Amino acid sequence: MTIILGAGMAGCLAGVLDPKAIILEAAPEPTASHKAVLRFREDKISKVTGIPFRPVMVRKAIWMDGREVEPTPRVCNLYSQKVTGKILDRSIRSIEPVQRFVAPDDFHLQLVEQCRARTKYNSPVEAIGKKQVRIKNGVVERSPDEPILSTIPMPLLAAMLGIQHNEKFDFQPITVNRYKVPGADVFQTIYFPSDETPVYRATMTGDDLIIESVAATESPVRVCEAFGISHSQLLPVSENVQKYGKIAPIDDRMRKHIMFTASADFRVYSLGRFACWRNILLDDVYEDFFKIKRMIATTTHYDHKLEALT
Repeated sequence: MTIILGAGMAGCLAGVLDPKAIILEAAPEPTASHKAVLRFREDKISKVTGIPFRPVMVRKAIWMDGREVEPTPRVCNLYSQKVTGKILDRSIRSIEPVQRFVAPDDFHLQLVEQCRARTKYNSPVEAIGKKQVRIKNGVVERSPDEPILSTIPMPLLAAMLGIQHNEKFDFQPITVNRYKVPGADVFQTIYFPSDETPVYRATMTGDDLIIESVAATESPVRVCEAFGISHSQLLPVSENVQKYGKIAPIDDRMRKHIMFTASADFRVYSLGRFACWRNILLDDVYEDFFKIKRMIATTTHYDHKLEALT
């Protein structure tokens, strides 16, 4: 039996893919923590979960100094520094239309429901051993060869397992505001690289307007101007803060060392964006799940290491 740590999007997806696994979740009850934009490159996850996705064509633009601009190196660097504090390659580099698949608004909650009978809530993990996982108010027994899939953020798991490193894990919280735009049915994303606004990206998904900001929110007037819609049309839906909204890369050799040590010494396999500490889509989590399954099935230390480092 596999133990999954965390009932977020990655943990629940793993729970659907492994119907015998149990999930340990720190929260006292089911929550849908992901409020930002959620799109997919393919529809594999739709097929395996039975949750219908909608194929769409997404149009993109960049709004700066009150007008649309091209993704020049300067503009891309300003955007990267705004969202990570570093000059890195980000998605803003290309504003060509792309085909994507859009999940329903309650996608995470549907995954939660599919895993509910196997999820233990109010079970924050305090320690991981080779024969048991200590959680709040108890333990979960495991055999020495029983695998654990962890969606816990990498720095927290490394500390829990005592894995030494000298990396600084930089991350930035984001604020996500959602609105309804009655009568709208478009799929568009606009980037905001300038520091004149805390907004860094805004997305229209059908009649949903999702505004992502790196700091306290402001009036959506500027975003409405960029989209060519009236501020008076908006119907507020929600505001949420995501702690690990944006993450900056660490040294890739150390990142892989932490994951390999966790898997080789503790049979703990990292799954998901924060666990692997890299910017990936849920499509990648799907592929990584099966990669981990291959790692678990390998019989030699050499094969295990080769798979972990590719």
